[in-house]
Amino acid sequence: MKCPLCRGLVVFNGVEYVCSQCGTVLGVEHVPPVEKAVKAAREKPKNEREWRRHMQLARASVTMAIKAPALKRVQWTPPSKRVEQWIWTLCYRLDIPAVECIKAVEAFRRIPRTAWQGSYPVNVAGAVLNLVFMVPALHIERVEPRACNTSINRLARRLAKYVKSAYAEIKSLVEAVLGEK
Repeated sequence: MKCPLCRGLVVFNGVEYVCSQCGTVLGVEHVPPVEKAVKAAREKPKNEREWRRHMQLARASVTMAIKAPALKRVQWTPPSKRVEQWIWTLCYRLDIPAVECIKAVEAFRRIPRTAWQGSYPVNVAGAVLNLVFMVPALHIERVEPRACNTSINRLARRLAKYVKSAYAEIKSLVEAVLGEK
């Protein structure tokens, strides 16, 4: 190391760095420098079986790193919420007003889960709209290609008793509220 002032040789006297020509104190050493241990390179396993297993694990870790973002969902939504979202979507696509859509969602909430469980959410939403607003299943299928008109009709027959009683209750509640005003 050289002195920045006179370009003389810098000497360490045990506590501080001092220039040997001009005597300038360049700095104090508080902690002696520590040599870091060099990380040993991982050796290739000696027998062939261990080496193949190591390569398979390496490949698997790379493929999992690639697949991991695709496997994760941002947030899990329960099936009932998905059906409600589909009711809102279909109402928007069929130009049904939001006030009427709220009635359909309320009618759906009063249906027991066991009545519609296992069916595709779009078809359940289509069946509810079919029963509440008398929208033909074929028309729902044209608006949303993922819906199936035969499944909607089958579900509508199964859900008819629940939806009609629920819709009648909701309609009477709405009329009672509007009648009070």
